[in-house]
Amino acid sequence: LAQWLYINAEFMKGFDLKAWVCVSEKFEVVETTRNVIKEISPNSQGLESFTSLQNALKKELSNKKFFIVLDDVWSDDGDKWSNFMTPFRQNGNKGSIVLLTTREENVASAVHNCQPYFIRKLSEDYCWSVLAENACFPQSNGRAALEEIGRKIVKKCDGLPLAAETLGRLLRTKHDVEEWNKILMSDIWEFSVEKSKIIPALLISYFHLSPYLKR
Repeated sequence: LAQWLYINAEFMKGFDLKAWVCVSEKFEVVETTRNVIKEISPNSQGLESFTSLQNALKKELSNKKFFIVLDDVWSDDGDKWSNFMTPFRQNGNKGSIVLLTTREENVASAVHNCQPYFIRKLSEDYCWSVLAENACFPQSNGRAALEEIGRKIVKKCDGLPLAAETLGRLLRTKHDVEEWNKILMSDIWEFSVEKSKIIPALLISYFHLSPYLKR
């Protein structure tokens, strides 16, 4: 959804600046500030100290309407967020947006004045349509027995479109009931998301990669 907004030309018409920065698990204020500047300014060389980076960012944002995406955020360190967000709060025209994508609700609490928007999960029918499309079902492997197994796999995807898409691609070249059942009955579904930091459906796709691709 964030990507759709970011590349939507009609939506972006009203913004002077935009930037997309992947934050991931390691949120460093200085490095993230530097990455934002790199996205919006070609003249970002030679800036090392945090103060110089923040001053440069303030200058770039001044009297501009901006749309900044911070993707895949995990940190809920309130002090870090307070320091990082200072240039955005003090500068920028009305309607400027800093959009964070995260799987953790407490991240929104840590970023002051950040209102969370919860994305609903797909229904089972929609989830099945995503898996079936990516598996080229029924064109390449359209058997009733496979659909029955596929719909059970979809229930385990728990309405997550990325899981359905990934597993659909994995099943595209598999035409036997035994192969589909291996996916359905895999022990990986029982892995803890909190400990593995990745949804089980993606772990399954990883374990089915060729050894040279796993690296």
